[in-house]
Amino acid sequence: GFISGTIPTEVGLLSNLESLILSSNEITGTIPATVASLTNLQVLSLDSNQLECRPSCEETFKFQPCINGRFHPALPTELGLLPKLRILRLANNFPKQDCFLNNETHGFEFYYYNSASSSSSSSLELLDLSGTQITGSLSPAMGRLSNLRELRLPLAPTGTKTGFGIGPKGLITEIGQLTKLISFPDLSPYSSQGDDGKDKAVFTLPPEIGTMSSLRDITLENAPYLFGALPTTIGLLTELSSLNVRLDPTLEAYYNEAENTAKNVTGIAGLLPSELGLLKESLTFLDLSGTSIGDRGTTPLPTELFRCTKLVSLNLSYMANMIDTPIPTELGLLTRLTALDLSYTLWDSSNPLPTEINQLTNLQVLRLAGISNLTGSIDDLACDGATQEQKIPEVDVTGTRIECTCCPS
Repeated sequence: GFISGTIPTEVGLLSNLESLILSSNEITGTIPATVASLTNLQVLSLDSNQLECRPSCEETFKFQPCINGRFHPALPTELGLLPKLRILRLANNFPKQDCFLNNETHGFEFYYYNSASSSSSSSLELLDLSGTQITGSLSPAMGRLSNLRELRLPLAPTGTKTGFGIGPKGLITEIGQLTKLISFPDLSPYSSQGDDGKDKAVFTLPPEIGTMSSLRDITLENAPYLFGALPTTIGLLTELSSLNVRLDPTLEAYYNEAENTAKNVTGIAGLLPSELGLLKESLTFLDLSGTSIGDRGTTPLPTELFRCTKLVSLNLSYMANMIDTPIPTELGLLTRLTALDLSYTLWDSSNPLPTEINQLTNLQVLRLAGISNLTGSIDDLACDGATQEQKIPEVDVTGTRIECTCCPS
């Protein structure tokens, strides 16, 4: 059966305890202050329970001040007294939006100090607050989590709105100090918030992201508040395997004209940095679909991109600012591709589909739909010459003038 009730204060007597794992139970109440005595604790897993924040904004919680008399501290500051804590899992708790994580000045401090006056670095490697309704924002103090490898922010359950945000000054540059982080935190639902909690502005990726040398994955799919160009420093992330900044073209505008915020959902924009070519030894997945990358036919995609010959999936669909840009012949260099999507981007169709496409013999998915007036033939690539059976399992040339005798009509 499930463990129910509250965590007893006597837990602090277990001074030699190294792991406390009570995940997926029916534990209620708050985390007792006596956890401060567990100085040997390395793993604290309390995820998927019914924990609540502290019941009042007391002055003793000096890192968690009460905001407008409404917010209560979600996490006890006593966690900052655990010098060996490496893993902290609190996901799927704190169901009410009256739990406050931080303010602009004091953020995650209680994790990486041994005491309020200590300057020692944090031992914390994993922090999981996903599935909670914790309110607050990222703060510059988060940069002190120097050993953090995984960060899962308060993503609210499906169908609910989180009160968490980026913060009134946009994405903190201190995030670049998290040099051991493997996956960039999912910021998809978040906007830049003012002190009143209202959405104020879009945010950009700071150039400091280039110092996050351990990153293997950046997934910011359907992040409508994400704006601006990819920083050139992204080329310094030589471990990066996956870059996904896809924006669903059907996504409605999130911005409020009355509050002088952006009118349209644009996502990542500007020119694609040629520095992406520096990721030639690591990048395998790239999805730029639905973004505003490009300048409407004036500048082609950088040739350096096609040095990334380890790419297996490339999505350049629904890119409005690539209108009248030629389909690059260099695509033929990406011979490891198993999925290529160029659909519904209004490429320059004055010339046929580059024959170099026929070099992509590993393709399992080829989407060219919606490129009106595009001509050419993919028979050699998609059709078996002897049997005329379809060699590529998924092909879509709907709305084009591409010849494909074995493709579905």
